[in-house]
Amino acid sequence: MYWSCADRATNLRWLAGAGFEVLWTRFIPEEDSGFTLLLARRAAGECDCPPQSTAGKER
Repeated sequence: MYWSCADRATNLRWLAGAGFEVLWTRFIPEEDSGFTLLLARRAAGECDCPPQSTAGKER
């Protein structure tokens, strides 16, 4: 399997540019390389998305 992804700094820059706040990052080693796992959330008041309706959705 081949993974293609940006580096840590690029991912953090993209998330910040999209209005996300990065809460934490961890490097996950995998064989001779690895990847960055992160947790981010949309900063309060930053969402420009239309409200989603839950009407008619089963829970």
